[in-house]
Amino acid sequence: CLFSLASTVFINPLYRGTGVLTQNGLSNTIRSFDSSDGKRWVMEDSMVQSFAFMNGKPSLTGIYAYPQLQIWSPTHANPEIYNRYAHVNFVFDRDASKNIPTHLEMGGADHFGVFTEPCSEFMKISNVGYIVTSGKFDKKDAPCSQLVQRVTFPTTTFNIYKISL
Repeated sequence: CLFSLASTVFINPLYRGTGVLTQNGLSNTIRSFDSSDGKRWVMEDSMVQSFAFMNGKPSLTGIYAYPQLQIWSPTHANPEIYNRYAHVNFVFDRDASKNIPTHLEMGGADHFGVFTEPCSEFMKISNVGYIVTSGKFDKKDAPCSQLVQRVTFPTTTFNIYKISL
């Protein structure tokens, strides 16, 4: 028992609390946005997939404990992909010369990605208002996007874009 306690005391949330997740620059910034408009958030980076939801914002990314047929079936994807418990992440096209249709792809038994354009009809129908990404959008790739905040960590900078569709 003492060995278990000693080996986990500095990593187990029961001992350290959740402040490392809830009291950091990204979480504080997400909470600072007004959510009265009901706009949803999406995260392009899997390491922060649940940060918007965790900070009280409506989100399309994160972990779904049961299938969300009403969200994903409009993409006309194979139900084998979204009819499951899953981690959901977005992957945005950054090539202005192409316009990819929104589609879902399996990334693993419990992961799928939503591949889309930042200004796609799917994003509009889904009421997405914010994108968090460690990447950048050029105006020609995402004319509906506006960089509203940058949050810098020692190894990564997250960009928060407001989407106007």
